[in-house]
Amino acid sequence: MNPAVSALAARLPTPATVARWWVSVTASDAILGGEWASFAFDPEWGENEHCATYRSGSGDDASVTFTARGAFLRGFDHECALSPWGRDGDQVDARILKGVPMTLRPLVNEPAVSAGGVPNITLAVWWPAGADA
Repeated sequence: MNPAVSALAARLPTPATVARWWVSVTASDAILGGEWASFAFDPEWGENEHCATYRSGSGDDASVTFTARGAFLRGFDHECALSPWGRDGDQVDARILKGVPMTLRPLVNEPAVSAGGVPNITLAVWWPAGADA
């Protein structure tokens, strides 16, 4: 892994902390009524799962799915050179998903964050259950 990426990953908060922050930001977004950005948190996404989402209003978005298997964050920048929609074959760049544990792989293809069966992913970060980071 790239040393800069490793250094950044080591500074990331735990999934529980991210979930608490996202709930707070979602509440603030609802109170302030942001015109463009939209945060949401669904505590009943699935059985023992919850999902945090963000939509910029201009085609970019992100989500974090929290499960008993771990957490999976995916981001999508529609103008990014790594966008599946700017690449031949409409596929996610394999480098983005390299290393995603098999236990979290089902979250990559989540229909709610896909278009036409292709995941909208230009960034992925994961935290397997039981891992230190």
